[in-house]
Amino acid sequence: MKKELQSQGKREKHIDYDVTSHIRDVNGHEIFKNNRLTSQFLSNYTGIQMLAGVRPEDIEDVTERYHAFLGIEFESDTIKKVCLHQADGTPDREIYVISLIEHKSAVDYDVAMQLFRYMSVIWYDYRMEQNKKKKDANRRKAFRYPLIIPFVYYEGKEKWTAGLHLKDRIEFAEEMSEYIPDFQYHVVSVQQYTNEELSKKGDEMALVMLINKIQNPEDWKRFTEEAREFVDTAYAQASDEIKEVIIKVLWALLKKDECAE
Repeated sequence: MKKELQSQGKREKHIDYDVTSHIRDVNGHEIFKNNRLTSQFLSNYTGIQMLAGVRPEDIEDVTERYHAFLGIEFESDTIKKVCLHQADGTPDREIYVISLIEHKSAVDYDVAMQLFRYMSVIWYDYRMEQNKKKKDANRRKAFRYPLIIPFVYYEGKEKWTAGLHLKDRIEFAEEMSEYIPDFQYHVVSVQQYTNEELSKKGDEMALVMLINKIQNPEDWKRFTEEAREFVDTAYAQASDEIKEVIIKVLWALLKKDECAE
């Protein structure tokens, strides 16, 4: 709580506060707040079979519910509840997906612990809700907590070098592994795709990722030369809602350049 208050105070007083980071945080949140873009991301960029074919209508944004627990420093992150379906289309079970946005050039090595904090809050809240429906539901043998799949959407040019497991942040992890909780998170880096590969994906999320790849004038030149036809087509076919997101992403890029100057 103290850290969250300090973070908020820095923003209010503009002390040690990176305006560029805040702009891109907010606009990163706009990307994953859109369920169509989120469905494309989950289906086409995560490589997880369970998420293939997820539709916008299968997704519910529940981010605000958990920000009340976690505070202002998590404002760029999103939490989605995703309804999975059986082969015949019948609704099956619900899972949760956490998306953290990392746009800095420096890798954040504490991401796993940040994700663990989210997961703990989601499971705690789920338990409370189920116990309201049925007293002591969580004490029953058949009770199960929902699956949570954590992602990091990474825009930086440098290779992601942080450990992908929670145990990587805990001392004596190897010697005492049976006593340490663990999970692996999944990193999707915009830099893992070439402009040509993203253009071939053909969806609006590819256009967003193409813009997110731009870090310097050389990137901008390649963007205009290698992806112009796809950009024009994808933008023309996008809904007004997604066009608004794309404009905000471009605005964040321009503000970043302006602040750098």
